[in-house]
Amino acid sequence: ANLSQCQWISNSVINAYIDGFSSRCVTQGDLLQIAKTAYVKAACRAVNNVCPAYSTWNNSSHTSIIVLGPSSSIKPIPVIISPSKISPCNNLSFDLSASKGSGGRAWSSISILVNSSILNGSD
Repeated sequence: ANLSQCQWISNSVINAYIDGFSSRCVTQGDLLQIAKTAYVKAACRAVNNVCPAYSTWNNSSHTSIIVLGPSSSIKPIPVIISPSKISPCNNLSFDLSASKGSGGRAWSSISILVNSSILNGSD
């Protein structure tokens, strides 16, 4: 995305703030590329705050990486709020808004199985 920004956290870790994915977030398996206009060079181990010939070093080549999943993921915790009983003609509704662990994203799938336990015609 044209407005993405990156911030070095250490010599080997970078945080990427991805813009332009309005319909979805970056997910595992996505391909990210360093823009041809990006100027990324190796870290210089300066001696007395001087990095000899640094300006002559080449920028990184146009490269790409595949987004990996987290080393430890958070398990989703579904919370379903619904009435315990309804009359035969009422609609059954579920409120899942108290659920946690979606990472701020929409749930990729929701499947709910409902069983009836009618004991007699009046229950």
